[in-house]
Amino acid sequence: MAAIVSRARNSIAGDVLMPPDGLVKLKDKRVPVVEQVAEDRLDPEARPMVFTRGRVDVSLLQHLLSSKGDAVWTDEEHARSNVKLTRPAHDRWGIGKIVFVYSDDFLKKVYTFPWFHDPEWRQALQPVLDVLGIPEGKVMRCLLASMPPGCVIPVHHDTGLWVQHTHRIHVAVTTDVAEVDFFVGADVDNMRKVMMDEGRVVELNNQAKHAVTNGWSRNRVHLILDYVEDYPLDVVRLSPGTKLVQTRRSIDVKGVSKREGPDPAFIIIGGQKCGTTLLYECLNQHPLVARGGRRETHFFDWTWQPRLKTVQQQRDFYMRFFDRERLERHPSIVTGESTPSYLLRGWRWMDEQDLRASRGRGGGGAGCSRRGCHDVPERVREGLPRLTAERIRRAQPAGTRAVRSPAAAVA
Repeated sequence: MAAIVSRARNSIAGDVLMPPDGLVKLKDKRVPVVEQVAEDRLDPEARPMVFTRGRVDVSLLQHLLSSKGDAVWTDEEHARSNVKLTRPAHDRWGIGKIVFVYSDDFLKKVYTFPWFHDPEWRQALQPVLDVLGIPEGKVMRCLLASMPPGCVIPVHHDTGLWVQHTHRIHVAVTTDVAEVDFFVGADVDNMRKVMMDEGRVVELNNQAKHAVTNGWSRNRVHLILDYVEDYPLDVVRLSPGTKLVQTRRSIDVKGVSKREGPDPAFIIIGGQKCGTTLLYECLNQHPLVARGGRRETHFFDWTWQPRLKTVQQQRDFYMRFFDRERLERHPSIVTGESTPSYLLRGWRWMDEQDLRASRGRGGGGAGCSRRGCHDVPERVREGLPRLTAERIRRAQPAGTRAVRSPAAAVA
């Protein structure tokens, strides 16, 4: 990063990229730009990575920020009259924020904050929407970011489902183009400083590498806005003082957001060597999935509790295998288990009276019978590889060396 800053500073008079007129096409944001370069499929027209969408008068925003003072950036003020939001990395770097609109990383919900509906702020923000030619209902993120002197945002590209469906806009509100460096490039070795003067409405392909350093003696302030074209948004209007509960990728409203669907959200079943462990591990890589206490709960066979006579009692026992506290705190998070043996001997431990009672009480979750289950996807492994793997497994009690070929194992 220091080398990048040095190169830009030394050539600031003649090597600053002036963003050409145009816009970023969403087709150029489907995967990170560095991957497109590696596979030689980056559209040449996308190579600037930044485009000028127009210009706006930012004097009203400057006046509002000046008149409201430093308190307008504090968490205390937002918790009182707006809504407090955590941005872990930016908060750690000391970057202040005024949030107007924000969403989780999977676009499940878009939250409009109280200040977004305040007439003063709306009057100051409207010129940007007018230049972009978009209604407010297309905005999924909108905030002011105040970067303190000496702050460095390292080289990165943005991640999350939202990135490929949105246009990222930057408008410099307070800056010094000679002292604040905003770098953009297809990869780390090809980054250039971009002209981000006050009032220029710049669209950035945030799937490209970018970095910022503030060498100025004052805070650099940008308006950052993201909007969709056709992606449907579920918009929720927040009231002042609303409390949010967050993970890195999810946002829920405390006491309001409700869990969707059953717990656990998925149960993996299958025969030997058909990939159930791999499927379970892959699902648990997803940021909206919470790993349970154990992969195989055997709730419906070995650990079935016949002494528990109601569905709720069974459900409460079942949920001991999962991180129930986290699931209750974050309604967007789901969990699941993988007990392959359910396919062959599940429900064998329950007597018929238990099954009839479960079905009569509505079933679902701990009250689900084989006949009452639905939406069960099937994954079948080819017979010969499965038999080969099983033959290898049984060949020696102590295990079989990995170098042994399948042909040798079944000979």
